[in-house]
Amino acid sequence: MMTIDRSSDSSIDGKYWWVEIVTANPQCIYYFGPFQSSQEAQTMGPGYIEDLQAEGAKEIQASIKYCNPKQLTIFEGESC
Repeated sequence: MMTIDRSSDSSIDGKYWWVEIVTANPQCIYYFGPFQSSQEAQTMGPGYIEDLQAEGAKEIQASIKYCNPKQLTIFEGESC
């Protein structure tokens, strides 16, 4: 299940909607996007989750964030 952070609906401030996926194994945070709307991000999210599952990721949690990530993949160690 994905949660949605609806703190804003505008990209005027340089932020967009992203799918944030956190995995426990490997310990990573992935950002997929950018998207113009939270609905578009929510529609695309399941495909990214399926891809990570196919690659063997475990304990996956996804949410929709309105942000401007500095990195698209953040990892603990070299396993990502």
